[in-house]
Amino acid sequence: MNILNKKLFGVLAGAVEVDDFEQWLYANTALLSIVVENPFVFDVYNLNYKSDSILKSIENLCKDIDDEEAFLVSIVERECRYIVATKIEESILASIDSILEIYTFDDEKELLFEFYCLNEQIQDSIEGFGQKINILNESYRLANQVLNELEFKSLEDKKELLITGTFIRRTHQAFKTSKKFWYQFWK
Repeated sequence: MNILNKKLFGVLAGAVEVDDFEQWLYANTALLSIVVENPFVFDVYNLNYKSDSILKSIENLCKDIDDEEAFLVSIVERECRYIVATKIEESILASIDSILEIYTFDDEKELLFEFYCLNEQIQDSIEGFGQKINILNESYRLANQVLNELEFKSLEDKKELLITGTFIRRTHQAFKTSKKFWYQFWK
């Protein structure tokens, strides 16, 4: 993966500020020299970095990069940063929804499944089914745990954690088992 892609994923993850990326981009003479012949680089230079929707524009560009797992890690990392930074329940639920937009049951990515299980617990709690949970505490716990594990890791290690989710405390094991049972029952 080239340096431009890494920087873009860094912006998506919230590890690199948009302003810092823009300054780096325009100072990079090697990229400037290929902007005409490389459509992707041309698109990166043509983004409006002062726009309110710049992160969405970068996200759309990154979907075209041929590294789905790096894209997924970036989205999860960004949304976990939002969850940890906010105390507003609606914002937390929106961040969890953003993570779930990239999750499908066909994925073999345990970390995304953790957020799916958290969302199911939240929905059950809101609707009065199951155990009443503290949405702020449970969301903060998982997001903080993810950020602590991803910190100082290489991109390859982050992708491995996305797939295995080995660091996650399995607080939802009974939930996971019952969902799999119902899935197999209806299958």
